[in-house]
Amino acid sequence: MAADVLTPAILQYIDHHAYPDSEDVASADLGTDALSSLLQALHDAQTEVEQEVKALSQNTAPDIDTWITRAKDLQADILRSRETARQIVAEHEANEDLRAQGEEAGRKVKLLEKEVAFEETLAGTLEHVAYANDVLGAAQEHAVVGNVKDSLREIEEADASIAGLEGLKDTRACGLLQTRAAQLRQSLCETTTEFWNSFVEVHYEERTIAFTGHGLTAAVEGAVVPVITFELMVTAAKGLDIFDSLMQKMSKDVDRAIIKPRLMIDEDGQVAKVLLSKDELSCAQRHGDMSYSTLFADLQRIVDFFASHLPPEVGVVLSQSLIPAMSLRLEEHWLEPAVPLNITEMPAFQDTLARVSQLADHIEGHGWRGTKQLRVWVQNAP
Repeated sequence: MAADVLTPAILQYIDHHAYPDSEDVASADLGTDALSSLLQALHDAQTEVEQEVKALSQNTAPDIDTWITRAKDLQADILRSRETARQIVAEHEANEDLRAQGEEAGRKVKLLEKEVAFEETLAGTLEHVAYANDVLGAAQEHAVVGNVKDSLREIEEADASIAGLEGLKDTRACGLLQTRAAQLRQSLCETTTEFWNSFVEVHYEERTIAFTGHGLTAAVEGAVVPVITFELMVTAAKGLDIFDSLMQKMSKDVDRAIIKPRLMIDEDGQVAKVLLSKDELSCAQRHGDMSYSTLFADLQRIVDFFASHLPPEVGVVLSQSLIPAMSLRLEEHWLEPAVPLNITEMPAFQDTLARVSQLADHIEGHGWRGTKQLRVWVQNAP
């Protein structure tokens, strides 16, 4: 009886860890016979459980084998995935190396391209410098043999070439070229001025202007231009931008040495006497001829002298400054004093007006300019 009560309680404890709460179980008698029965009941329960487990195992064995196979396959897939992942990582790292190598190669290519461009630019610049230097050399050679036109042309070409050296303005090479060009130009300016002054010799003290002739023999053997003419010096002066300054000096020289002495009346009531030879004009001597006829005749002779000895373009430029200066002195020292104070002096004054107009006509007959002041004075005389 006790075994029948205790056996379920013990099995309940084994399966569910639950203590019996029945009063019959707690008060059951555990004698020797009861223990033997209890042990036999437990043994039978164990045998029954083992048989159930075996039966269950036999029923679930195929599923377990399948699970095991799938687990092994899964493990193999995991291993393959790991290997694939490792290969992907390795390939990615290799691609990164290749990308880095490609970027480095790209940087090197760009650097090489820059170096090539720099070398090409440098080569072009050096050729540019060499060309400018050769042109200056050619200009100097032309100048030595008297080929002024070609020398000026080469200098202009050299100046343009030097100006084209962008980015090298402050370099020594460009500075040397500029210095050489400036020195060559200065040398030509000095030579041109020297020849110009040789053509037109002005002596202030003697109040004389002399033209040495229509040509000077070149001092260099084998000169391209064996005879240096005044026209050639005019071309050179214009090309060197010194023509205007030379003409201004000539105008002042003529006014100082010739015009002023002839028109100024000294304290003794005398004026300079105009003397002409083939190539020389002088106002060194003085006389007391104060007649207007002699005055205007002398002025016309002075104009004729320069018009015949100077190239036409030089004479025209000279007249633009010389004639107005002469007109001013003529008006101040001769024309204003000639204005009549009474009616009896009118015929002489009319004659003077006619001479002024004739002088203006004579000047314009040479193609000269600057007669406006004379024309205006005649018009305003009434």
